[in-house]
Amino acid sequence: MQIKKKIAIAAVMLGAVACGPQEKETPTGKKFSIVESGSGAAIKENNIVEFTLNISTPSDSTLFDITETGREFAAVKVFPDSIVKQQQAAGQPADPLGEMVAMMSEGDSAQMKIIASDFFGKMAPPFIKDPSQEVVVGIRTVNVYADEEAYRTSMEEKQAEEMKKLQEKAEEYVKIDDQLIQDYLTDNNISGAQKTETGLYYVITEEGAGAAPEKGASVKVHYTGTLLDGQKFDSSVDRGQPFEFPLGQGRVIAGWDEGFTLLKKGTKATLFIPSGLGYGASGAGSMIKPFSVLKFDVELIDFVNPTK
Repeated sequence: MQIKKKIAIAAVMLGAVACGPQEKETPTGKKFSIVESGSGAAIKENNIVEFTLNISTPSDSTLFDITETGREFAAVKVFPDSIVKQQQAAGQPADPLGEMVAMMSEGDSAQMKIIASDFFGKMAPPFIKDPSQEVVVGIRTVNVYADEEAYRTSMEEKQAEEMKKLQEKAEEYVKIDDQLIQDYLTDNNISGAQKTETGLYYVITEEGAGAAPEKGASVKVHYTGTLLDGQKFDSSVDRGQPFEFPLGQGRVIAGWDEGFTLLKKGTKATLFIPSGLGYGASGAGSMIKPFSVLKFDVELIDFVNPTK
């Protein structure tokens, strides 16, 4: 009975060792460990590999995380040994990250403890305050593509899918934005609002005189932009400097290109711009979130129509 217990314990310990970190060394002597093995195939020459990337101190204080840049993954190409040797013969330093990835499989997680200057070379990023400090580079290989063409095709397909999703979401917001504007007008007892075919609402607060500017006109305007909750995000009035731009040339948001064609010289108005005519799914800056309805109090100070 005791013998069986000892065998069982030995088997568990052997399994623990087998599942533990696998120490490896790159061709240029950089040591790293596979901390978790994936189930994918081994990475080969000319593969394009997408991977997560985290860089921290040995005490586990994060210095960099790829997600902080707005991206999920970084990507690297695994060059053939012949090219790597040519680069080294030409005096180019070895790439520890590329060497490490080349020795992994799809789905692996790995860590490399290394002096920052040995990893980044002479061009250390801003988050590295001391090039002589030791850092821990952690990566996980997520997607492996046969070559650059396969990677490019996949990226194009992903972009097309993202565009489709954004278009579907934008179409949903046409009704949402319209209702938000209508509710705002009702809640604030604003009358006289006119709606264009594109969904732009405008209210003339002080009528000007003469004709409206034509497409291509150079217009001079004052404006104050707010969100529907009243947060101000920009104002030429506050700066004391009118804003000039060519009308209908795509230099400003679509709601402006359309809105100022509806106003005569000297007119003051409020434009209620649905997100599709504003900054859409992208938003702008920290205040204008994706799919934000915008409110602009504007004045068409002057304009010069294009010479015919």
